[in-house]
Amino acid sequence: AEVTPQLEAVYGAEDAAFLRYIRANPFENTARLVYADWLEERGDPRAAVIRRDAELRQLDVEWWSGRQRD
Repeated sequence: AEVTPQLEAVYGAEDAAFLRYIRANPFENTARLVYADWLEERGDPRAAVIRRDAELRQLDVEWWSGRQRD
């Protein structure tokens, strides 16, 4: 989903900036983990979900990399 002005009004400019960057760079896990850290510092429970998603994405990459070597 696009980060609309309405979402930015709800979540704030900093949150929206993270979301825009992640949306523009969907295969970059580092941005997701930085965002999760930022959320965790603020006590936001979404941090755990985002961190788990990043872990699963990494496992998927590792699995596919191993399959290509077989």
